[in-house]
Amino acid sequence: AAKLRETPEVHANLATVTLWKGNPYKSYAHANKALNGASNDVARGVNGVKGACEIYMARYSDAVRSTSAATETDVNLFNKGLAQLLNKDAGNAANSFADASRKNANFALAYYGAAVAAARSGNGDGVVNNLVSAVKIDPNLKEKALTDLEFAKFNTTDAFGYALK
Repeated sequence: AAKLRETPEVHANLATVTLWKGNPYKSYAHANKALNGASNDVARGVNGVKGACEIYMARYSDAVRSTSAATETDVNLFNKGLAQLLNKDAGNAANSFADASRKNANFALAYYGAAVAAARSGNGDGVVNNLVSAVKIDPNLKEKALTDLEFAKFNTTDAFGYALK
């Protein structure tokens, strides 16, 4: 389609497909082409894909900017939180993960991400509360949390043990 007519919409679709196929670098190139002349709606959608690519590429500050300009879906908000967390901004990451879980109350990884952000901020109650929510939705996260080094400072507390029973 891009060979017939290069439009922002065509490149937006190609960015999405190439990311799904596991090529964030090619997806990123299509996302940048899509943003050139894109309407507001297309740009907001493409910024979500672009932000995901930037996370893969370890460009966390760029990913925060892109996801901040993206459509506020649960996945984009989660990616924004992940980029903030990887950019050493646990406070804003916690807010973004909370926004993601408000958009989708069954998004276990959003609660898990919020627990990691709480751990990095030294907030034991936040760790426990978010892990309880995450494990309730996805019991497979229980084993991960028990061995996750992010929670090493908390895994000997009674509250942590209770949360993961």
